[in-house]
Parts: sequence; C-alpha cells; structure tokens
Amino acid sequence: MAPPFKQMQPHEFVQAVGRFGWNPAKTLIHMHHTWRPNHSQYQGLGSIEGMYDYHVNTNGWSDIAQHISIAPDGTVWTGRPWNKSPASAVGFNSKQVFMFETIGDFDVGKDPLSGAQLNTVVLVIATLMQRFSLGNSSLRFHNEMSTKSCPGSSVKKQDILDAVGELQQDVPADASASISAQRQNEIHRSAGADAPASDLNQVDEGELPEDDPLYEKAITDWLRR
Repeated sequence: MAPPFKQMQPHEFVQAVGRFGWNPAKTLIHMHHTWRPNHSQYQGLGSIEGMYDYHVNTNGWSDIAQHISIAPDGTVWTGRPWNKSPASAVGFNSKQVFMFETIGDFDVGKDPLSGAQLNTVVLVIATLMQRFSLGNSSLRFHNEMSTKSCPGSSVKKQDILDAVGELQQDVPADASASISAQRQNEIHRSAGADAPASDLNQVDEGELPEDDPLYEKAITDWLRR
C-alpha cells in the first residue's frame, strides 16, 4: 500500500487500535529505532516518505517496513497495513507481529529516548498488550532477533516493561478523548483497512540496515529533493 501516510496524536492511535478490524490477532510486538533519520535529521512527513522510498525502491519491498513510526514529538505516523506482515527481522516476520519504529538513534551517547516520545512508546506497547491480552513476553527488541543494537544500546527492556506496567494501572486521560467518524475512517484507511488480500498476503523477508553509510545518504538525500 502506498502513501499518503497519516500523522496521529497518541489518543487517536489508542482509539484506532480498539476499533480496527484485526485479522489475525497480534501475538508479538517488535520494537525498533530508525537509526537514520535520527532526531536532528527528522523532517516530519518527508522522513516517512524517504524511508518508504528506500524500502520499496532500494530494498525491493512492497511497502515501508513498519506498521507505525513514533516521532520525536510523540506523534504516530501510519505505515504499512496493520494486517500485513512487517519487514522486521529475518526469520521472525509474520502477520501476528506488530512492528514499530521509534525515530532516532538511541545508542549510548546519541539521541535520548525521553519525554513525549518515550510516553508514546510506552502507550503503544500498553495499548497493543491490552487489546490482544498479551503479557510482557510479547515484546521483542530487534537486538533479540539479530546482532544489531536496535532499538538502541541505551534502551533497557526492563525499564520499558516497568513503564508499561505502571501505565496499565493508570489509563491516561487523553486516551478517552473522542475523534470524529470521519477522522477515524481516515486513519483506518491509512492503516490498510481497505487493503486488498493481494497486498496483505505479500511477504517482505528482510530487515532494516544499521551503521550503513549508503542508507544514511539515501535518507538525507531524499530530504534535499
């Protein structure tokens, strides 16, 4: 499924998850960082489109790798259809996996995962766990499935799980904020609610590069167009 990609507020993501027609149910959540773009390189929609361009036209995949991307400001961008297998990690991709990219480079000494972005990461995980009745073992870091540092050597899985547990005990107020039917339909369409089976059944075996200067150049060059 091609763009347009839609930017959501965190509470819109929560409502979209609750009302989306999931098939099949998710059993695993894969957490990544983009590495590139990092925080300083991020330019909103242009960055999402740059990743899409590389994934499709260089990697030869059918779509952008991830189901959603979490921006430095804590907003959420739609990606590939939510009922489609992601391009998350070789040998670990399936329709039961929900994959998200956290925009930034979270290796030690690089971007901090904090503030609104961290809050949304925790909210996304907690929302998916609640929707599909999943436990802590459903969360997988990319570095558990490959030799890469992703989602960043400064990010500790237990810290994320502890924050998810705290949030699950105290539902945030903005999670109940209502959105219009028109906006809900717009988000669901962007999340692939109307995607044909021929699209949903495509499988992209692969995963994203890390510490790859050619990938970094491709992402930054896209933003100069």
